Amino acid sequence: MQRTIYETASNLSNEATVADIVTTVTGTVFKKNPRFYEIDLSILGREGNGILGFAEIKVRTNASTAFPTYMISAHKIMAARQIMETFSVPVYLIIGFTDGIKIHCIEYNCDYYKLEYGGRTVRTRDPQDLEPVVHIPMNMFYPLCSEALG
Repeated sequence: MQRTIYETASNLSNEATVADIVTTVTGTVFKKNPRFYEIDLSILGREGNGILGFAEIKVRTNASTAFPTYMISAHKIMAARQIMETFSVPVYLIIGFTDGIKIHCIEYNCDYYKLEYGGRTVRTRDPQDLEPVVHIPMNMFYPLCSEALG
């Protein structure tokens, strides 16, 4: 049985807003990948269709200082690492918080990623909300801009 997709039009709109802000700040060109891709966006060069990297965008309703780490599915990290190994391009995790946008370049061999079993423990929607997750320390994220979201 296929899992319910919880991503809403509002989620996609918020992620597009973050992508637009990042484009304004950096000049980066993003193209949305098809739904079956593990990572949200391709990063293109300005002069053509060559892919320079990939990005996963998330939007949160809390400040970046609310938690000491950012939690993401271990499956996303595995997918990012597979892309990095296969194509030798970076994969970025871009998070829109209420106090700005932060970015982290996913690393291939990383001692500070903490692997745990966890996930969405508050308002759990189904059993698949709990899974292997990776905690990335917030001090490993670079502040891209302080434009408030939400």
